[in-house]
Parts: sequence; structure tokens; C-alpha cells
Amino acid sequence: MKRKKWLCLVVVCFMTVCASAQMMRAFDVKANFRGDFGFGIGLTMNVVDQLDFAPAYNYYFRSGTNAWNLDADLHYNFKVAPLWNVYPLAGITYYRCEKGRFGANLGAGCSYDFDMEWCVKAEMKYQVVKRWDDLFVSIGVSYKF
Repeated sequence: MKRKKWLCLVVVCFMTVCASAQMMRAFDVKANFRGDFGFGIGLTMNVVDQLDFAPAYNYYFRSGTNAWNLDADLHYNFKVAPLWNVYPLAGITYYRCEKGRFGANLGAGCSYDFDMEWCVKAEMKYQVVKRWDDLFVSIGVSYKF
């Protein structure tokens, strides 16, 4: 029962932050590559100057089981060229496969702005979740508001 309460709290926090349109920077769609394949959707919201909050929902195609996770990551952006950003990331995750478990995310990513409204992103992330630790790569696009 405690896990359901925590999950409800995370969802409410996610929805509250998403309701603040002033912070919204981009809507993200991505493909996740690891031991299995998945896709994800998320938001990128500016918190202060170079710091972004990036919540996401990811679904993984696994035979026989449903696997999904909710991520809440922080990105610290470094502009390395006029159209390029790189960022380290850290955050928390709730991973659900056979059982639900909380964990942590550590990684890095980069983005290339090929238009005023669109950018391409790539991330490498290591998820530390009991019995499901995994390293994966995500590639996606973002539409900026």
C-alpha cells in the first residue's frame, strides 16, 4: 500500500509541475535501446538558468510482461557550440516490470537545435534499480514551445 501512495504522490507532483506552462520548454518523444526496445514521451522544463527538469514515461516491449517506468531527471546544460548543448543528468525512477521498484538515474546527453522549434537529442543513462540495473541509449526529437 505504501508504494501505491508513493506512486500517487509522484504522479500528482508530475502533474502539478506540468501545469505550470511558464516553465515548459519542450515536448519530447524518444526511442530507448537496451536489452529490449521501448519508446517514451516526456517534457523538458526550465527550472533556473541552465537547469532543466525532465519527467518522462517510458514503455518497453518485453515478451510476456509489461514493463514501464516513470523518470524525473535534472539536466545541467552546457552550450558547447551555437546549436549544441551537452548535459549531465541525475534523477529518480519508478520501474515496473513484475514488481515496482524505485531507483536512480545517472547519465549524460546532448542536443542539437536544427530549427528554432525542433531539436534532436541523444542520452546514455544508467538506471540503478534493485535486480533491474541497466545501461541504455535514448534517441529522440523535441518540439520547443
